[in-house]
Amino acid sequence: MLSGEGAHRIGQRCAAGVGDAGGYQWLTAGYHKLTGGGWIDGGTALQGFWTKAAAIPAAPAKPAITYDWYRAFIQFMLDNGWYSWFAPLVAGGEFLIGVALILGAFVGIAAFFGGFLNWNFVMAGAASTNGMLFALAIVLILAWKVAGWYGLDRFLLPLLGTPWTRNLEQTPQTPSRPQANPI
Repeated sequence: MLSGEGAHRIGQRCAAGVGDAGGYQWLTAGYHKLTGGGWIDGGTALQGFWTKAAAIPAAPAKPAITYDWYRAFIQFMLDNGWYSWFAPLVAGGEFLIGVALILGAFVGIAAFFGGFLNWNFVMAGAASTNGMLFALAIVLILAWKVAGWYGLDRFLLPLLGTPWTRNLEQTPQTPSRPQANPI
């Protein structure tokens, strides 16, 4: 039977492995977008993706996007040419998420943004590996504290501080006096 410390170490290694696997997926996806055509040179690849996702096929076929509000949002972005600045943002974001997860730096934050991107890909009808990567992102968000133990978070978080470990100036508390109960 494992002691508490042994189980904790196994959890750290598993979370780090999940971060590395997810990070590799993000890194390679972002790298291909940054070095390939259509993403950082005008966003034509994203324009094509959004156009296909927002299309409503003839019945009985079903559209790629199930929710009308999301389809309207994608159509709004298409109509306003947002793909021109959004595509480089997606490509760079994917790459940086991958780097952060592999290095174990700001794992919880990187996993959150990776999960957010995965959720939007799923909402736009691109199933692929996005559902599984979203689930892995949730695991990393929940295990953020141990996920970065074998990475830079082990050093970055104590150095930068976290809101729950800052030494806030505390005012000394005076003992409360019993109050008379007026009747």
